[in-house]
Formats: sequence, structure tokens, C-alpha cells
Amino acid sequence: MTKFLAELSKHQSVNKMSAANIAIVIGPNLLWAPSCSSGPGDAEQMGRNITWTHLYSSVVDQLVSHVDYFFPEGENIYF
Repeated sequence: MTKFLAELSKHQSVNKMSAANIAIVIGPNLLWAPSCSSGPGDAEQMGRNITWTHLYSSVVDQLVSHVDYFFPEGENIYF
């Protein structure tokens, strides 16, 4: 998926999706911790997820921007 997102970011002049924009949209969806139950700890976990959203985006931004470092060419990907 990361290689696909990197390929998508290569066309940012057309689709306006730079690595940073992709990370803002996709990062929290990939990295949010699931809530365990609907008890009092659930609200606490949701608060952490919201607080850490910028960190999730930073991680995905780096993965997309440096995809060849993290996932070296050697495997073929098909779109």
C-alpha cells in the first residue's frame, strides 16, 4: 500500500495529493489504536488517538516520501 501511495504522490501536480496530504488523510486511518470496549477507557484511548494524529501523519509521510529506503525494489507491485 505504501508503494501505491508513493506512486500516487508522484502525480501531485494533477491530483493535489503530496506525501504530506496523503499522510493527513490516510495516516490516522492506518495507525489509530482500536478501542477495547465501550467503557471509560474507550474515551481515554480516543483522546490519545486525537492527540497523536499529527504523529501518525508524520510516520506515514516519511514512509511515503522514502518508500524505496523502507521497502527496497525487489518486489513487483501491480496497480
